Amino acid sequence: MTRTALTLSTLLLLLTPGCIPAGGGGRGDDDCADGEICESDVETLQPPADAGPDPTRDGGEGEGEGEGEGEGEGEGEGEGEGEGEGEGEGEGEGEGEGEGEGEGEPRQGPGCQPGDSNAVRCARVCEWIGACAAGPDHCPAVDADNEGDIVDYCLDTCLRLPIAELICQHSTCNQTIPFVTEALVEADMLCNDDDVPPDPLCVDTDPLPAGAVNGIVGLSSRVVELTVPRDPDEADRFGCGDLVGFNRGTALATLIDIAAIDLDEIVNPLPGDVNGHPIILALDRWPAGRTGNDVDGEVALQIFGGLYLDGEYHIDDASFGDGGAIRNAFPGTRTACSELHTPPRPATLLFGHTFTGGLRLESARVNGELALTQRGFDLYSATLTGYLTRAELINLLVRVQINCAERPDIPECETFDMILSGDPAQDAALIVGIMGGYDTRIIGDTPEPCEADCDAVSMCFALSASADAF
Repeated sequence: MTRTALTLSTLLLLLTPGCIPAGGGGRGDDDCADGEICESDVETLQPPADAGPDPTRDGGEGEGEGEGEGEGEGEGEGEGEGEGEGEGEGEGEGEGEGEGEGEGEPRQGPGCQPGDSNAVRCARVCEWIGACAAGPDHCPAVDADNEGDIVDYCLDTCLRLPIAELICQHSTCNQTIPFVTEALVEADMLCNDDDVPPDPLCVDTDPLPAGAVNGIVGLSSRVVELTVPRDPDEADRFGCGDLVGFNRGTALATLIDIAAIDLDEIVNPLPGDVNGHPIILALDRWPAGRTGNDVDGEVALQIFGGLYLDGEYHIDDASFGDGGAIRNAFPGTRTACSELHTPPRPATLLFGHTFTGGLRLESARVNGELALTQRGFDLYSATLTGYLTRAELINLLVRVQINCAERPDIPECETFDMILSGDPAQDAALIVGIMGGYDTRIIGDTPEPCEADCDAVSMCFALSASADAF
């Protein structure tokens, strides 16, 4: 089989106008509910303006000097939402709901909004549960220092138990905490500082062997298999379910199929193959004798571009930024239960970086099954997911133009001159049309499904990696 290099020229050669009809537009049917929680939702979420000033107050007994407004029929004293009665000046007779400022004021609940995706609802609900648990009246063992444990447990279980929709209807912590402690055993134990029993489904890694090779970048591995899903069903089987775009990460499949590109050959180059681009992974700060459960959340996955020189793999210097900073690092990587999960962060894949500068993906994540060995770590059934934005694609094409203007003798530049129109925005639209159209909108750092104003393409790579030392 003829080896085909995954360079930008190979892909762009397919994009000559008239060869393939360009698609366009975007629609969104899915969200993070079909996969893991978008943890960035938790980091960036802000409570709605009407959520009240104190997330832990249920109203209790207190004297509030707010003005209450209530309408109702009958006679009697109006009660405010929440537990307890608030005293205040109010208008209206009978049973009514009072709104006022003061120490007995109930918070409005998690603050779920009608248009929230399930991922956003889970983020709001888990923040609410954590704030309630850390309040003065409910969980004696929880305070601001360990509130995050409750939030993390909530996020880990929110998709397995239908709690978000129900708790979104709550308006007080007194409604929420009894439900949570009855329905979620571990949350109840965390709440009361009881010993949490081990999860029978959580199989820990072996301890890192004494004398295991921790190279210059830490415990390391090299990607040995790489592919992309061809359709949404295959994307789900691969584990691309955390993507919110309707393409489900299949955008590159058409380009790769037409060009007969074998991604496995790209990451496993033969000697002298200058177009090969190995991918090297590393986990820093993993001490010998400790398991994945021991270091859960304490290590950082790192992604490096590689070189294959003189029969050996090396880390490419382009993987480091100013001052030697690692370009692609994921602090807070989870490693419990023999699984690896990174938080979402921007990442730059160094495919063809010597010419294009690499490919930046927004909200990139790596998930997979983890095993430790004497030479590093293995990663099985893994995925790398993220989003290519319109702006990044246009920037990439601008870099191509600049490099070709400065170095017209590069063979790829002759191809680009024949293909590209000279208008990066127009060329980007053509490329995205072949990939199936934009299917996601990036708001801040968070991907959201979209029906209009889409500006990014969801991408998924399925991979496995084998322990290797660098």
